[in-house]
Amino acid sequence: MQNEPYKSLGKRSHDATLRLLVSLALILFGGRASGTELLVTAFGQIGPTWDRGIAAFDAQNGYQSCFNDLGAACPNVNWKWLTADGDSFIRLEYPGTKQLAAVYFKASIPQDFTVFTGGVIEITARASAPDTSLTIKVDCDHPCGTTDIRLSQRLDPEWRLITVEVDMLIERGLDIGSVDTGLVLWPSDLALVDIDIKNIVWRMTADAAAQQRGTGGPVLLLENLEDTGNSSASDYDGLTLVWGDEFEQSEIDLDSWNFDVGGSGWGNNEWQYYQPDNAAITDGHLVITAREQRVENRNYTSSRIKTEDEMEFTYGRVDIRAALPKGQGIWPALWSLGANFRDVGWPYTGELDIMEMIGGSGREDTIHGTLHWNIGGLNSPYAHRYEGGAYNLPSGEFSDGFHVFSMIREPGQIRWLVDDVPYYSFSLSNAPDFDAFRLPFFLIFNVAVGGRWPGYPDESTAFPQRLVVDYVRIFINKTATEDSDGDGVIDPDDDLPLDPEETRDLDGDGIGNSADKDDDGDGYSDEDEASAGTDPLDADSYPKTPDEETGGLPIWMLYTATKIAAEDSQTVSPPTISKCGEDIFGRLDCDELSAISLPYSSSGSQSTSRSPKPAYFTFGTYILSAELDDYRVAELIALDRNGRVSPEIKDLSEAQVISQGQSVQFEVRTPPTNGQQTDLRFYLRFEGGSGQACDNCTFSFERVFTSN
Repeated sequence: MQNEPYKSLGKRSHDATLRLLVSLALILFGGRASGTELLVTAFGQIGPTWDRGIAAFDAQNGYQSCFNDLGAACPNVNWKWLTADGDSFIRLEYPGTKQLAAVYFKASIPQDFTVFTGGVIEITARASAPDTSLTIKVDCDHPCGTTDIRLSQRLDPEWRLITVEVDMLIERGLDIGSVDTGLVLWPSDLALVDIDIKNIVWRMTADAAAQQRGTGGPVLLLENLEDTGNSSASDYDGLTLVWGDEFEQSEIDLDSWNFDVGGSGWGNNEWQYYQPDNAAITDGHLVITAREQRVENRNYTSSRIKTEDEMEFTYGRVDIRAALPKGQGIWPALWSLGANFRDVGWPYTGELDIMEMIGGSGREDTIHGTLHWNIGGLNSPYAHRYEGGAYNLPSGEFSDGFHVFSMIREPGQIRWLVDDVPYYSFSLSNAPDFDAFRLPFFLIFNVAVGGRWPGYPDESTAFPQRLVVDYVRIFINKTATEDSDGDGVIDPDDDLPLDPEETRDLDGDGIGNSADKDDDGDGYSDEDEASAGTDPLDADSYPKTPDEETGGLPIWMLYTATKIAAEDSQTVSPPTISKCGEDIFGRLDCDELSAISLPYSSSGSQSTSRSPKPAYFTFGTYILSAELDDYRVAELIALDRNGRVSPEIKDLSEAQVISQGQSVQFEVRTPPTNGQQTDLRFYLRFEGGSGQACDNCTFSFERVFTSN
């Protein structure tokens, strides 16, 4: 699969919004919906089929549509997303003007919903006014559409389920092979009313679901993919598993994968626009979906996901278990490029195609394994060459079920296999042509739409189509001395031999020391250990608990009070004291605390005539006084309610330790977030003492307030 320069969207340029969008796509439209459903709206989101979003038309503005603006351009209807009592829903607000305005969910390109013939549309809704009637319709490619249908089932303020038969819609004019709205609806009487929509779902019949095959169609039915039994081993003689993704997590792991984004043809005159939204994890599988969908100047969308800069490999074995899409112009690929691609370009970087398939014309039973290089290597003019082989299934197509596509890289040879059956090999000489294949590569999974090799979609191509990956695993030679990730450390000495950014993983958790916040795995962060003066790379060196450090003498104690007046000086004495175990960084395992309830009065004196006024220790200046038996307070730390050492303590140096009957003034300098109060807790470290617990110690904290 030839390449050109591209935009990349990965963890280093990735913002939180993308991560959220990927996560929502996985949760809302993967795991929570039944396989026989297609979502229009549910859980406070719109299904991915309706890529143009939510819109309305309004008679008052000449039936012009307002898209994704909450009705700002439509004077007779507004909508908004709400959550109440655990339910997320969309509220349609009608002002009672009797002017026709309808809300609808729009796809940029008509969809073939033939599989829903005989099924139903389910609507869960309620209305602010009882006995509210709905009118609906469903549009196909304009001017196609059903007539207006006034539903006999009525709404009231309680949630109700309304069902609409798809066959009835077809009888009323719907072209089921060209649907471009999930639903159009409005209150029949156009009265003053709010209508809440919790979900709208197209549901196929059980018989229709049972007949679905392959990875294409409006919904993916994993249970209908043939269980061919094709799977790879979890280990091989002489090899060790060093990296893999079983896709059992709820969202794509952006520490291992990132995305290519764009639609410029990708060097092959391809027609799709690559975007992250088309990749998701569904029931333990990575699913890449090619859709008919308009983005920028493209009529198709898909995803291209890769491990560039995250995971790279040289010699070893790659196993990928996947089920493929089908159709004229569909081009799925499981492949790899040299890790130096951005520096030297294609084909100098080398390319290894583990699996490619071109759909249509009866070609869905054949896959290809190929290598591409530049004749003469890096220092020669452009001279692309490729060699490869093909594998034909004995029966059926690669879209029917799962198969394992494998590639084995060795210094002098590359081999390709399907379901552990070798079908092609290529020997590498010492010529500079093949230098690229002695360097690390990264993985790429994608589905292209169109291109010079497969040709382009036609009327026979059904969308959406999907590449479904069950897992990917990489094994390397247990005794090999190569440097698979090219980081300068040979594999036997590299804790993470496929991560070019990391070489050490002290605690063996799969996260390199540079990224790991707890390198030695002792439960204490590296930052905390640095503060405590312990070794963050030694699991036996960590902040000791009081029992560990003193044989029972409590070194740290917790002072807390839940209420202290926020406007005036207040003194609270005696405090609540708790002996604490664990460590001093907010993870203290303290005795149960009893809160002090201090009635508030403006004069600062305690009063029982008024109800307590809630307030907490806040940032400011305090005076600490203590009666300490034989102890002295050597250090004080203030933590916020999240256990972070965020306030900065000033003017309490080691020279200002508090001894018997003394007091000291200190200041908590860091301002509260957004001007809000926070709940501070004070941790005191004691020195000295006779070896007995400081049970009789008393303290008082006085906050000194300054008028602005």
